[in-house]
Parts: sequence; structure tokens; C-alpha cells
Amino acid sequence: MKKILPLLILIIIILLSLTGTRASAFSPYTTWAIGPGGWLFMTQDAYTPLDEIDLPLAAPEDMFLAADGFLYVADTGNSR
Repeated sequence: MKKILPLLILIIIILLSLTGTRASAFSPYTTWAIGPGGWLFMTQDAYTPLDEIDLPLAAPEDMFLAADGFLYVADTGNSR
């Protein structure tokens, strides 16, 4: 039995590693809307993000999308 247990554990680990995660079409967030009576209702996604960027922001307060396509962010925590 002592020789079979490590082999059984190895087989289980291999089987679990072969089962990948499923692809999904879920958004990384949930969109809610205020409905009748002021209750919140889950609705279809307002938009789907194409990509995510990591910016070194500290206390961003406002942003502006210019006509030329540039996005300006008021980063008050970094005084810029």
C-alpha cells in the first residue's frame, strides 16, 4: 500500500493538470442600473475592455479624452 499511494497521488496530480480552465465570455466587472423603485438591476455590459494598462498613478481625480485621441489624467498624488 505504501508504494501505491505515491503513484495514485501522482496520477491524480497529472489528471488535474490536464483539465485546463474553460474560456469564458464574462466581463471583468458587472454593470448595474437603477430600475423602478430605486432598486439596482444587473444589465448587459456597458462596454467590453480591449486591453488593460498599468499606470503609476497616485490619487487620480479627473481625465479628459482629447480630440486627437490622447487621454489626459489629473494625477494629483504625483502632482502632475
